[in-house]
Amino acid sequence: MLGLAVTHGALPANPMRDVAPSAREQRAEVQHLTVAQAVHLRQRVRRDTMRVPDRRKPNADLEEFIDLLPGTGCREGEGLAIRPVDLIDLDSDTPLLHVCGTVIEPRTTYVERLHRQDTTKTRDDRTLILPDAVATMLRARIERNQPEPTAPIFASRTGNWLSPANLRTRLRQAVQRAVESGNEEDLALAGTTLHTLRRTVGTLLAHEVSLDAAREQLEHRDPSVTYQHHVGKRLIAPDVRSTLDQLLTPLP
Repeated sequence: MLGLAVTHGALPANPMRDVAPSAREQRAEVQHLTVAQAVHLRQRVRRDTMRVPDRRKPNADLEEFIDLLPGTGCREGEGLAIRPVDLIDLDSDTPLLHVCGTVIEPRTTYVERLHRQDTTKTRDDRTLILPDAVATMLRARIERNQPEPTAPIFASRTGNWLSPANLRTRLRQAVQRAVESGNEEDLALAGTTLHTLRRTVGTLLAHEVSLDAAREQLEHRDPSVTYQHHVGKRLIAPDVRSTLDQLLTPLP
C-alpha cells in the first residue's frame, strides 16, 4: 500500500524499504523415535528388563501402555480412558477402538479430582483399526483384570482411573536408567516422553502412507497442526525417481 501511495504522489518515499526484515526463530524439529528406537524403548520398559534384584517385578501397566501408544497414536489421556465398552469386535480380523474420552488430571482451582471426560481434547470421536498386537494385549488385560464394561482397562490398584502422571514418572525413570548405561542405543532414548510416541506415529504414517492418514489417526482438524508439531524431518527425501523420470524421457 505504501508503494501505491508513492506511485500516486501521496508519499515522497516508501519508509518500509529501510525497515530491517523481522528475525524469525527457526522452528524446532519435531522430536520422534525411529522404528528401531521405538522397538528398543519397548524392550527397555519390559518388566524383566526393569526388574531390580531382590525386589518385586513391576506391574505390566507401563510395558503394555507403551505398546498401546505406538499402535494407536492416542494421546496419553485417551489411552488411559479406554473401557471394554469402547472396543468393537476385538476378536475379529478388524478389531476397532472407539476413542471417545480422555482422563483429566487434577489442577489447582480448576479440576478437583482425576476423572474421565466423555469427550476427547478436540471433542471429536474417532474409530481406529487396532494392530493385532494391541488387540491381543487388550484382550489379555481384560481377561486378567475382568473390568466392568464402563470401568478402565488401565486401572489403579483400587480400580480407579490411572493417573497419566504415574506413567510419565515411570517412563522417565526407565529412560533415565537406560541412558545411565551409556549404551549408544539407550542414549538415543534420552528425553523420550509419552507424547514422543504420538509424534513417532505421526511421523511414520506421514512418511510411509500420507499426511492425511497421519492427521486422521491423530485426530487433527487442521493438517498443518499434524505437519508442524507431529511429523519429524526426513533425513533423505523420498525416492520419487520413477515420477521425475516422466520429465526426463529421451528427446526425439
